[in-house]
Amino acid sequence: MAHLEDIDALKWGAVKWGSFVSAVIKFVIIAFILFLIVKFFKSLGEKTVTTGPPEPTSSEKLLAQILDELKKRPGAQTVRLNNAPPVAGPPGWQHFL
Repeated sequence: MAHLEDIDALKWGAVKWGSFVSAVIKFVIIAFILFLIVKFFKSLGEKTVTTGPPEPTSSEKLLAQILDELKKRPGAQTVRLNNAPPVAGPPGWQHFL
């Protein structure tokens, strides 16, 4: 066995172990190279600069103003539905739910 120049020729009885060992070695080498390639491209994508949360859209700003105005109304009540965060609204609006 020590005199073999080609691992594919290695056999024990009728079973050619050399072909199997050769295929496993080739698979491990190719898998490691693909792992390094994917890791390299992932590291390129992670170097993007984050600038914080995006600015709210005009409709989000308008909804925030409406919510602020509703909270300022006298007699505004806070309603909690199914452990949801409290929601402010005008008095008597709960019967619509």
